[in-house]
Amino acid sequence: MYQHFILIHNGYKEGRIGFHRCYDDISGFKEFMTYKKILKERFDHMNFAFHQLPTSAKTLDSVKDYDPYFEGIEEIKDFEEFCQTVEKDLEVDVYDVAKIILSKKPYTQLELQKVIFLVYVEYLKKYDKKLFKEEFDAWKYGPVIKKLYRSSKKYQDNKIMKYFRDGETQMQILSRSQKIKDYDKVIEVVDKTIKKYGSVKNGEFIDITHVENGAWERTIRNRKSSYRKNSQNYFPNHIRIPFKHIKNDASNNRYCIE
Repeated sequence: MYQHFILIHNGYKEGRIGFHRCYDDISGFKEFMTYKKILKERFDHMNFAFHQLPTSAKTLDSVKDYDPYFEGIEEIKDFEEFCQTVEKDLEVDVYDVAKIILSKKPYTQLELQKVIFLVYVEYLKKYDKKLFKEEFDAWKYGPVIKKLYRSSKKYQDNKIMKYFRDGETQMQILSRSQKIKDYDKVIEVVDKTIKKYGSVKNGEFIDITHVENGAWERTIRNRKSSYRKNSQNYFPNHIRIPFKHIKNDASNNRYCIE
């Protein structure tokens, strides 16, 4: 019988992933415990499910046949790849922030883009680091994260109600807050931003993010010479807003929350 050792991360974004090793006998236990120890040191705030069981074959499929609990697990055989996948899963991204915002108050997709930008600037001002890796582009109506637009444009001008006071969404946010050390800081900044701009509507959000010398306005102004003013290409939807402009907004309290 072959001995299977599996460490499972119930990832929120990637689904369940498992670091799997198979040995000819139980002697592999000591080696696998070394991996488990390293994992605990690297992710000291997290728990990984550990399983050991015998089957007549070396494959993870044999484990799935033995116990349906293991169905749906993405197998990763390289330990470093497993660790890097977990690290990636623990990064805050724009979808995390969008879910937190929409769980507290429904917005249109246009409003959501502006609120996320304001949250990003406030987080940068308070903690002097980027909230997430995604970058903003300067579109006609303000800063936009393109991949969020693609996933939310179907709502058009309607409020996005899917996540508002939704039990499953609340559980996902709670799960993320237990895994990501600074997640509570993100929630705090979201709460402050919603409180300050709670009564602002679509057009007013546009005015706020188009403020003179703000990141959006400076980006458009600096690129003005590349486009004819009244042409359809004046807002080509692919002008990246330089991080230094957003940093300048944060440093000058341009969207300051008191």
